[in-house]
Amino acid sequence: MKKMNRSVVAGLLTALVCVVVAEPLTIDLTGDQPKVINGGQTIAIGNDQGGSNGKEAQGRGGSVKSGAGSVSNAAGGQRQDFTVVAGGGADIYAPNFLNAAVGSTVTVQFNTGNHTVTEGFAGQACRPLQAKDPKALHSGHIPFALGQQTVGTFKFTVNDTNCRYYYCATGPHCQRGQVMTINW
Repeated sequence: MKKMNRSVVAGLLTALVCVVVAEPLTIDLTGDQPKVINGGQTIAIGNDQGGSNGKEAQGRGGSVKSGAGSVSNAAGGQRQDFTVVAGGGADIYAPNFLNAAVGSTVTVQFNTGNHTVTEGFAGQACRPLQAKDPKALHSGHIPFALGQQTVGTFKFTVNDTNCRYYYCATGPHCQRGQVMTINW
């Protein structure tokens, strides 16, 4: 994340926040780490622990609830239930970095358009791991039609603390940045 172009980060953050927040906010790119400031709450994006933490002062652990679900690290190795939004007006997962303890669950809510959660290779984000491991995670396409009243979900359990890479296999979504990392 440190090497990612700040304008790309700002664009992704803006797309996310425009979808899930209906009140004024600020995206601060002046420091070493991008931050979203919404009301009195600051959310640091992409911390040194490989995820987005809660309130900036906590540094590790913690949790922030937003319209997109939990933006969090599993504090102290405790299992947690994470909610990730796929789509929502942009080809993104929000949040897209999670630190999750063994036994944690991740529920992906599919919103606006067709999306998948597909496990990929570390060095080749848009290539399915199923080519090497038939048991690799793949949700299949979960559609969302305009006007639909409920969102489709896909839930999975974190079985180890290895770094896992996921992407959306729908059209060019992965190439547009719809990727997610667990235990980075």
